[in-house]
Amino acid sequence: MPAELEAKIYSSWDPERRGWQPKDKNTRTERRAEKRSTRIRSRLRKRRDAGSAAEKRRRRKRDRKTDARSRRNDAQHR
Repeated sequence: MPAELEAKIYSSWDPERRGWQPKDKNTRTERRAEKRSTRIRSRLRKRRDAGSAAEKRRRRKRDRKTDARSRRNDAQHR
């Protein structure tokens, strides 16, 4: 890959600094992680639709807890 092309891909236009600024290399990785988590979440949702009402209630309760926990962790790492 030519250097100038690579520079374009890994940089973004920054109007404040009037020019191309290097992008964080990890944006692609973050995007992949995001995609993965949505994929996992949809798989979980499919599984959530199965089972008795009591099971669903238990699962919802557990999911609420894990959601809160992951939100807290996200906030810590921002």
